[in-house]
Amino acid sequence: MLFDLDHHLDSSSSSDAESAGKAPGKRTLTAALPRQGAPGASAAQASISSPAPEAPDAFDFSYAQPLDPNDQAVEAEVQRHLEAGERDVNAITDAAYYRLYPELAGEKIAKGSEQARTWLWLRDMFVTPALRRAPAATPAPSPSPEADVYRTQNDNLYMAGGTCNMTSLTMALLSFADGDETLVKQKAGTALQRLGKPLGGIKIDGKREDLRHAIETPGLLARIQVEDLLTTLANLKGLKVTHGDTILAIAKETELVATGKAGITGYLKDTKTRARAAEMLAQGQQVILGVQGGPGHYVFLTQVLDDGIVVHDPAGCRCQYDAPYFLPTAQATTYWLKTMMTSLGRAGWTEAARRRLSHNPGMLEIVEHLVAARRLAGKEQASAIKELATGGPLAMGESNFYSLADIAHYKMDIRVEMQGT
Repeated sequence: MLFDLDHHLDSSSSSDAESAGKAPGKRTLTAALPRQGAPGASAAQASISSPAPEAPDAFDFSYAQPLDPNDQAVEAEVQRHLEAGERDVNAITDAAYYRLYPELAGEKIAKGSEQARTWLWLRDMFVTPALRRAPAATPAPSPSPEADVYRTQNDNLYMAGGTCNMTSLTMALLSFADGDETLVKQKAGTALQRLGKPLGGIKIDGKREDLRHAIETPGLLARIQVEDLLTTLANLKGLKVTHGDTILAIAKETELVATGKAGITGYLKDTKTRARAAEMLAQGQQVILGVQGGPGHYVFLTQVLDDGIVVHDPAGCRCQYDAPYFLPTAQATTYWLKTMMTSLGRAGWTEAARRRLSHNPGMLEIVEHLVAARRLAGKEQASAIKELATGGPLAMGESNFYSLADIAHYKMDIRVEMQGT
């Protein structure tokens, strides 16, 4: 569960305004409002492009007041934009102004003019109070992650405890490949062959095989983990898998990813960053997040919701900031079930697990059974554990939900962005 804390910033970092895909202060609504060719208006002007009109002197109370404060048309226009998620005071005031004076659409407002005074009055009488009452804008939910495949780092051959990086990348590549694991393996194998150097050996079913031969033999390639191919590729190129730019570089080597960004490009506690993340997912891009606590951790983003995010965590269900961290993704054996049952007795773990697994009903049910088993003793407890010990997978890291409070607590950020080919 590693990323390099000394290598978490690079030149691809951007401001919130850049992350949101807008220039600071850019207005976006007035171009769609009615324009009726007022005299002197330029056909090229679709909105007011200058800053908001200058406010009167602090002691000048001569605002123009052309309307009754309860004017329903203005209130309806303001409310319409608030319900659409707009929170820019200037943009909403523009919309209200042109709702009243559509014949002036596109006409620049001169400082100190009667028009400027009207604009300011609308802002202060209608828009600012409405913004204060309105809840913060939330991003539209991103598409549900039916096509996303969950993978765990815990069964990787190489560096299992430290390959959240390549495992998160594997999930991203599988999404780009529509779940075709064979294609991803072939792409990774081809990238290894392009190195033009000895690739060494790999252990398959307990037997050492030449890696180049294994890549060229479909039956052997089918039994190699994607993550192990990617980790080998990074190591042979002299790259550290804990670095975000390594994740992006290896992604590009597979030719399933055309471009992207590495480094912190936004913090998910910010509404604009979450909105941008939702937009990336909606466009078919893939996003890997950084999670703080211990040496740091990578997870794969699958959904952005109004009240939080959903991720695939390669290690398991995160219940604590510091070690021990997880209910691990593991097999349903007596050993692992007892270990998880004991962990759920730690302060706050049951509540954290229930919240984290609220979008993973199968694993939430296992947790509830383990919580109930903790109340039993002796043979009754042993019988309850035995009933759960099916030997099947316990995908505790699949579809983990982080509330807005969790996002802030774990200081979650966007670490790698990828666009497919």
